[in-house]
Amino acid sequence: MIIASLLLTVVVEKFGRKILLIGAFTISAVALLPLAIALLLRLYGGSLPNWLPIVSLMTSVAMFYGGITPLTYIVTTEMFVFQIRAKLMGLVCSYCWITFFIPLTIYTPITNMFGAYTSFFIFGCFNVIGLVFTILYIPETKGKSDEEIRTAIVGRRRIDDSI
Repeated sequence: MIIASLLLTVVVEKFGRKILLIGAFTISAVALLPLAIALLLRLYGGSLPNWLPIVSLMTSVAMFYGGITPLTYIVTTEMFVFQIRAKLMGLVCSYCWITFFIPLTIYTPITNMFGAYTSFFIFGCFNVIGLVFTILYIPETKGKSDEEIRTAIVGRRRIDDSI
């Protein structure tokens, strides 16, 4: 996690925030798939290399804490106008902590009812949802002024309203 976070500080200014967020969601979703498959195969007597679930989990966690989480804070900070940024970031932080809490609380019941593989398939699906949301609704904020970001958001909203 630390290495991924440090790496992000180097690449975040070279690449756009949106492309890094898309990459983090994609890699995390793809990493969770072999983990879920490995757990499912073990349940039915099959097997995959022992290192695969560990590498999958480490990759997903690295993308979450070294990509998705910090990039979400960066992008949302840049999307809000200065006058309301502090209040809205408080709400965003509260929302993020709730979204951290929910997987921790549902993991055990889902695992007990359906198996551990189900939890990781669900987590992978949420990464795909985040990926699609990012592609459709999150503007690129790197190197843009508040006005340019607001124009991108309002312009996208007008296009969505006309459909």
